[in-house]
Amino acid sequence: MKKTTILGLSLLAAAGAAFAQTSSDTIKRDNAQVQQDAAQQREAEHDVNVDKTNVSKIQRGIVHQKNDIIHADAESRKLHEQAQAAAARGDTAEAQRLQGLADAQHQHSKVEAWKLDKDRRNLDKAKVQRHEDIQERDEAHAKRRADEIKRDQDEKKVN
Repeated sequence: MKKTTILGLSLLAAAGAAFAQTSSDTIKRDNAQVQQDAAQQREAEHDVNVDKTNVSKIQRGIVHQKNDIIHADAESRKLHEQAQAAAARGDTAEAQRLQGLADAQHQHSKVEAWKLDKDRRNLDKAKVQRHEDIQERDEAHAKRRADEIKRDQDEKKVN
């Protein structure tokens, strides 16, 4: 009887140790998964914040370009009027010089308008990208949460 009891207790202790080791491995694996999920979430949030910063920079650039266009157009009109006044006085050299400056300002205005259009397209792309990044982050978060719930349910079934 003693040998059977000792053998039974030995087997029970071995089974308990194996279960404890399995539980320990499961806990380690779960902890590693939680850390990996947290790192992925931090990275996703960082990407979203960077995209938000990029959108803000583009928006500020658009405001500056609008102001540059307004200034260049006003300067071009002013120079054109001065060129007409110089031509009316008979000062053709001054009229040509002022008209050249007016044309240069007008060209500058056109370049700024082209840049503005390009930045608006980039802004639209940045907003779409930011929206997609937020959506991906939210989906990843939902998946992690579902995995956590599933792990919790599996643990309850085991216990």
